[in-house]
Amino acid sequence: MHRHRTPEDHDELARLDGAVLGLLVDPDDHRPWSETEIAREISTPGSVPECLERLRDGGLVHRCCCGLVVASHAATRCYDIEQGHGPREEQRSLEDMILGLALEHPVSEGPPSREDFVAELGDDRRLTIIDALDSLRGAGLIDRSGEFVTPSRAARTYSQIAIA
Repeated sequence: MHRHRTPEDHDELARLDGAVLGLLVDPDDHRPWSETEIAREISTPGSVPECLERLRDGGLVHRCCCGLVVASHAATRCYDIEQGHGPREEQRSLEDMILGLALEHPVSEGPPSREDFVAELGDDRRLTIIDALDSLRGAGLIDRSGEFVTPSRAARTYSQIAIA
């Protein structure tokens, strides 16, 4: 029988997902983890196998045939942007703004265009905005169809999880 989730259930799942993903994207410990290792390391209540399936479905982890789990490039890039990691602060800051605008853009208005980002963030930054859009697309955080930009499934999923 299908069980409807309450907001409390959603918060608990998001906490577990955030704890597991936080473990996987830790820049000091990028390595494959086994499901058993993750379960031992995480103290947040919930089912680790179900969590890993949610994260896989959201495009944030890869599960290898040998039972190992690693964070996807999209997950580690989101984490780097959010935490301020990486070599170029200005580019990272711009990517953070673009991703935020894309995620907050009302679906009812259709996807924003590249020119919408340029208008919002400044025509004097046009080339760096285009570079940032290309970087986000390469990381799997946005999808581009012609001039239109939509956040990827991985970006949407990541935005709903609070990394512990």
